[in-house]
Order: sequence, then structure tokens, then C-alpha cells
Amino acid sequence: MTESATSTVGQILRETREAQGITLEEVAVRLRLMHRQVQAMEADDFGSLGQPVFARGFVRNYARLLGLEPEALLARMEGAPEEK
Repeated sequence: MTESATSTVGQILRETREAQGITLEEVAVRLRLMHRQVQAMEADDFGSLGQPVFARGFVRNYARLLGLEPEALLARMEGAPEEK
């Protein structure tokens, strides 16, 4: 997986999941989410996940499941506060 500057959060999650041979269904079961919620994250459709706090929590948990650094992905999310 490559975390290039142009990769979106969803692309990174999907590429990492596929590289590890994990299905969408497995992710949904392990994170206790609906299949459509996992798909929404991989499509960068965070607005469909409810309030931003929920979307960020879902991404954080998904990143941890895949062994990724959650904070790096959260910083890439649309509307994430910039570090000072």
C-alpha cells in the first residue's frame, strides 16, 4: 500500500484491506458496523455516517483494525482541524 499525498482516506483503507485479504463483510462484523457504513468510509462518503464525531470514530477503529496509524488518516479527513 502506498500512502501518497494524493491518496484519500477511503483509498488507503480499501487498498490496505484488500492487500491483507480482508473482505468488506469481515470488516463490518469485526467493527460491528453495517456493510454500507464500511463502504461509505472506503468511498470517502463520511457525511452519510452521521455526525463528524461518529465518522472520525469509525475511521479510527477501522485504521486500528488494519494496523494503520489512526491520527495520520484522521488528519486527511475533510474538515479536520489543522495542527498549529
